[in-house]
Parts: sequence; C-alpha cells; structure tokens
Amino acid sequence: APTTPPSLVTALTLADDLLLDGAARAGPVLAAALRRTARSLTAASLHWPAAVTAELSDQLAAHTARDAAHDPLRHAALLAELHARHRAAGRTPGVLGEREVAETPLRRVRLTALGCRLSGTPEHPVTQTFFAHAEAGVVVVLHKTWQPSDRPWGSRRVLGTTLASLAAGSVVSETARRTASRALTLTRGRLAVTTVTPLGPTAWSELPSTLLVRDLAAHAAEWDGRPPRLVRPRVEAETVRVVEVSEVTGIGYDPAAQRLEATVLDAAGNTALLSAPHEPMAPAALDALAAALADGPRYVAGALHRDGGGLRITPYAVAGPDHRGGTGGTGHPGSTGSTGSGSQSGSGTVDAGGITVPHLSAGEPANLPLLPGSPPPDRVADALGSALAALADAAHQGLRHLTGPVRTALARSADDLARTGLAVCATAVRRLLDSLPGPEDAPARWADAQIRLLTTAELHRRG
Repeated sequence: APTTPPSLVTALTLADDLLLDGAARAGPVLAAALRRTARSLTAASLHWPAAVTAELSDQLAAHTARDAAHDPLRHAALLAELHARHRAAGRTPGVLGEREVAETPLRRVRLTALGCRLSGTPEHPVTQTFFAHAEAGVVVVLHKTWQPSDRPWGSRRVLGTTLASLAAGSVVSETARRTASRALTLTRGRLAVTTVTPLGPTAWSELPSTLLVRDLAAHAAEWDGRPPRLVRPRVEAETVRVVEVSEVTGIGYDPAAQRLEATVLDAAGNTALLSAPHEPMAPAALDALAAALADGPRYVAGALHRDGGGLRITPYAVAGPDHRGGTGGTGHPGSTGSTGSGSQSGSGTVDAGGITVPHLSAGEPANLPLLPGSPPPDRVADALGSALAALADAAHQGLRHLTGPVRTALARSADDLARTGLAVCATAVRRLLDSLPGPEDAPARWADAQIRLLTTAELHRRG
C-alpha cells in the first residue's frame, strides 16, 4: 500500500479529533491547526485535501463567530470527503490533486462572462462571476467578498467597471491567474492592461463543444460515468455550461419551495428542468428571470446537474432572442485599462435582448405565475436526507458526547433506510451506533456511513 503523506496524516488526525469532540466544542486552536495543515498540503501538491481542510477551518471559524455561513451538513460532508479521498488515493489517480499545477498565469487571455451568483450572508456577501476560458475549454470563477451596502448589486464597482458589466462582458487581461481549482485572479497595474467590453452577438454561440450544450440528452449521457463528487477533481464551476435553447415552457413559481421553475427544450426536443431558488439578497432576481424566459431566450448559462433521470439547470445568465451582448444598464459600459479607468452609470437592470443576469437585476418582486400542484413525495430522498441530518448532528455534537435524542435519531434513520430498501445504508448507520462510544472505531464507522449515504443520495438524484 502507498505511504500516506505526513501532511495528509495530520489532516486526518485533526478531522477525527474534530469528529470525536464535535464542532460545538472546537475552538480557534483547532481551526488554526487545520489552516496550517491546509498550507502544508498545498506545499506537498495535495491540492484537493488542502482545499477540504481549508474549508473545514472556515466552517469552524464561522461556527465560533456564530456566522450563518456555518452549515452542519456541509461540515459533515467535508469530513467525509477527506476520508473518501484518502481511501481512494491508492486506486484512483489524481484523487488528491497531486497532478495539478498550483497556479497558472494566463497571458493575454480572453474570457467570456457567463453571469454571476450571489451567496454568503447579508453581513458577509460574496459574488461568484463565471467566465468561459474558450481556449482551455473550462470555466473559471472570480470570487469577491463585499462589505454590506444598500447600493444595487449591478452598479457596484469592481476592476474599474460595474459588476453588471463584468458579469455580461468580454474580458481581456494580461494579469490573470488561475488556481488548481479554477478560481480566477485578476489584478490591475500601470503596465498590465485589463479591458472589459460588452459581449458580441455570437460570443456564446462560438464557445467550444466542451462548454456549449446543444444536445441535452447526449450531455446527460456523458456524465453518467463520472465518479462520485467526493472523489472527483475539486474544481469550481465544473458543471457550468451554456445551453442552446429552442423553447421554454411551463414557467411558474413554487411558493412552498420558494423557487421558479420552467422546462427548457433543445432543438431535438430534449428537455431540462430550469430551477432557480429565491435569493434574499436579490429580491427581484426571479422576476427578471421569468421575464427573460418569457421573451424566448437563445441561451441559458448555469450549473447543470443530473436530477431524477434528467437534467436540472440553475441559471446564472440568460441571452435574449437576438443576443445583442449588451449589459443593459442605463448608461454605457466602459472598459478598464492600465489605469483602471472607464465608467458605467448602469443600475444593473438588463435589456431582454442582451444578457440578463438575474442576481444583479434591480427592482422589486412582482406576482409570478404559480406552478400547478406539487411534486410527489420521494421516500428514498426523504430517508437519505433524514439520515444525513442525523449524521451531521452527531458530527456537530461529537461522537464522544452524543445525547439520547441524537442516538434515537440515528436509530430511527437506520430503520427508515431499511424500510425504503436501502439495507446497506441502514447497516452502515447501525455499525456506527454499535461502535459508540469507543474512540478507536467510531470515526471510521461514521465516515463509512456518511460516505455511503452521500454517494447513494448522489446516485439517486441522477436517477
């Protein structure tokens, strides 16, 4: 068996300590240790465990600060991912990211914007702006953390222009850099030029086949052989694509789930479900999206996922019927040069003939057409979701310190899994219960159950 690198051994040990004592009892010392270990993993070119460990540290820091960014389900998934990558390392080349280059300079690169997504919390908002790097056939992501402000998102300034212009523009830069995870860095300097101009009318239609989906059925079939997410390359926006649209039908709002849905058809009549959740920081996003979809779009850019045997699209931008390529502000988009000059007085609203970026759309929410009825219950998904929630509660509380209610929830989850035919998943949860409170076996048994359930849930979503 291959020798486990020392930095990965340290990361696994810290993860097990965290699992035994729980996030509820972890303090800043453990978060700092995880951060140091993440740097050691990066130095050893183990980029994917490094990213997992750094994100674990961020989760602990958010919990300590009582920040809404802390997510017990995400925390549990990260613990499982670290163990899954370690277990698969001897059999799956590249599962640790050891073949990736830490950072790649992109000289005189041209990037095509694919929209923007808001995330985070009102106190710590984050934007992710997506770009197609056509020459490499990949999507890269520009992250930015913002200070709280009442200013409309589309008119906020970045790289000498507005966020609305950037998220619907063409970027040419001499200073871009791309990390192993495809995060993008753009800098400004006196000698290095970065320009932002409106997208041309054929910007999306000329993307390579790796980024432009014209046949939804063929694209779905290509993804069926992919390994589970826990051991895939840990790249950002791995599922973001542009979809060529022939028709949009069934636009409606689900008030219970707080999401807008529609059916998207390609030229061959293959369908995908477009589904956009409500984002509190972008109250007019769903209205802007509904208007853009009703206008007969040519393209939709967003994240594609297998769902119930089909495809689900989470949209980030929509190109209108003539796709003129403008950002649709009330002024004219400028470009940033060597001094970062340029102006844009746009408010972030969009022209339906150009690019609509829903999360950057200003305005107030209006009445949306309602979806008829509600989807039928999914007993398998419900059982898996309840079991994953119970395992996340156990990780939060700490396997050494489980209370009666958490043990009861785990036992009930095992019974529910068995009743729905998921006998192997049920057995994994029961083995965890049998191992408690022993510190020797409990972390491994918890990881067994969490990995099994996460992978089963992913396969179930694929259909």
